[in-house]
Amino acid sequence: LAGVRNTINPDIRDCIKYLRKRGVTEEIMWRHKIGYFSGNKWSRRVVFPSFDSNHDLNFYVTRSIDDGKFYKYLNCKENKKTELVFDEYRIDWNRELTIVEGVFDMIKCDYNTTCLLGSSIKSSHYLFKKIVEHKTPILLALDSDMEQKKYKISKLLSQYDIRVRIM
Repeated sequence: LAGVRNTINPDIRDCIKYLRKRGVTEEIMWRHKIGYFSGNKWSRRVVFPSFDSNHDLNFYVTRSIDDGKFYKYLNCKENKKTELVFDEYRIDWNRELTIVEGVFDMIKCDYNTTCLLGSSIKSSHYLFKKIVEHKTPILLALDSDMEQKKYKISKLLSQYDIRVRIM
């Protein structure tokens, strides 16, 4: 990153500045393999890649750094977010799993965290199936505007004997 930090490319400089403004350190960028685009249709976007349990890329989310963009977030179209666990390779299914809404929340957590990539989870979702398969205890750490959905998710998981805590 040292060479990138001093780049003359204004798009890359602005992406790094945007990430820093959001509290993303260089360490977090490396740990989560966060990148950025310049000079194409993805220009002035930061990208958050996701890897499956085999460390293969299975999804990505991009976020525009510019206010007023029509599409703030653009997701991978090759895979459905309901059919994967974001950054599954990082998860220890035998320990309490923290579930947050999106990637910016996820990267601020220390360990054993994934994100919904939205605001709900259903019994048909791959994440749900993995939780039930392993009887993984859950810590729901969703935004305050998600009060009703927190309880709905908690109730669904509890029906399958999953211990749920709400933050």
